Order: sequence, then C-alpha cells, then structure tokens
Amino acid sequence: MEPEEVATAFSALQESGKVRALGVSNFTPPQVQWLQRALSTRLVANQVEVNLFQTSLLDCGIVSDSRTRTAAAGHPADGTLEYCRLHGMVIQAWAPLAYGHASGRPHPSGEQRYVETSRLVQSLADSHGVDAETIVTAWLLRIPGPVQPVIGTRDPRRIQACARATEIRLSHEDWYRLYVAGRGYALP
Repeated sequence: MEPEEVATAFSALQESGKVRALGVSNFTPPQVQWLQRALSTRLVANQVEVNLFQTSLLDCGIVSDSRTRTAAAGHPADGTLEYCRLHGMVIQAWAPLAYGHASGRPHPSGEQRYVETSRLVQSLADSHGVDAETIVTAWLLRIPGPVQPVIGTRDPRRIQACARATEIRLSHEDWYRLYVAGRGYALP
C-alpha cells in the first residue's frame, strides 16, 4: 500500500459523493497509523475476523499466555482492540458466526473444541429462550469495543436471531465460559 495514493483516491471518491467514510480491513495499529497520516479524514472502522474460534483480537492481550503470543500462532491483531478503542474506531467482526460452526454446523476437523463450544452455545440459547446465533452474536457484543458483527448470511431467520442479541446480556461468567470453550484451552 502507498498511503498517499490511497488518500488521493479516497479524497476523489469523497468529493464526488460516492463514499462518506473510510475503514480498513485486517490492519495492525502501525498500518492504521501509516495510512491515517496521509488522510485528511479519520478512519472509522477496522474489519477483522472475530468469533468464538478466532479470538486473536482478545488473546494477544493475555501477556502471560505464551501459546498465543508467538508469531507461529499468528497474531495479526496484536494491540488492535486497544488501538481501535483508544482512537474511536469501530471493530467490524467478519465471520462472526464462525461459518455456523459455533451454532451447530459440524466442523470438518471434528476438533473437540468445536463440538463442546457448539453444545455450550446451544445450552445457553435454551436457557435464554433464543436461537444459537443470538448467543454467538451476544458474545461478540460483550467485547469492549464497540464491535459491529458483519453478518454474512442471507437467511432471514438467522438475521433475525442475530438482531435479538441486543435483547440479552450474557453474564461475565457465561462470556468467559464461551471464550475458553472456543479457544480450546484454559486462560492462564
């Protein structure tokens, strides 16, 4: 990326009325800063993959957990959550429903964490009287942010279930139970 080229293109699009705001996808804090320096307007969002099984946005903040802090584990989100909160950027969570794997769709790997997380999601859904997608989305909405789930489904039932997430609030205990289940191992 050449920040000056992006800034010039964005300015032209904004002046022509084709866009109102600019966001980025999968940017680290230094990448955001690099682009932001060239822009005349503030970046408003960073879209990153966040769901019960892709928790690097959260994991990278756990300093004592060496399993999640290694480059091999892949932490493109290191510091992203904190940076976005500090600078008023929205986190837009892509693949928030984990391709259905958190709400009952079997994962091809058959890993136990997918099975156990899906069971826990369904158990919480039953106790709240909602669909599994509601619980998965409610989990995302409890991440300090703000976080906006980018729902990719075209199924009206699933869209409605996701929208109901604003009607419930998971307890801290249930939120952490889901987080640990999705990670597949305990917090340090």
